[in-house]
Amino acid sequence: ELLSTGDVSWVCNRLGNSFKRIQINATKVNGVEIADMSLAAKNLRSVIAKVQDVEWIIQANEETRLLWEPLMAEQSPPHNVSILFDASCGLGRPLTTFSPLPRNGLACGYAGGLGPENVRSTLQQLRAGVAKGQVIWI
Repeated sequence: ELLSTGDVSWVCNRLGNSFKRIQINATKVNGVEIADMSLAAKNLRSVIAKVQDVEWIIQANEETRLLWEPLMAEQSPPHNVSILFDASCGLGRPLTTFSPLPRNGLACGYAGGLGPENVRSTLQQLRAGVAKGQVIWI
């Protein structure tokens, strides 16, 4: 509903001050059907501007590209947005490639199949590659 209409009443009315982070997983596998992703991106930008005391975490993958890619290209992105690179769309498939970090200071994290058996090697790959010398989260 938030992406389709831009309605933020549920955030303001139901969540109050309880939550400071909201993750947007706008994919079919997560039960979200978006007919017009361009409109959804416009509505998301409006919501981000209206509700600035919440950190909006946008799950970044091929299906949600229109939501997150413009934010990565902005010279000064909103302070309350983070990008979570998760090509597995929450299905827990291990990371095989790593998207490069934006150069605009946007906070970023990586997810996908991380667990005790591979978290160390994944972090080592990130630190040796796209996240070398950068702050990231998992």
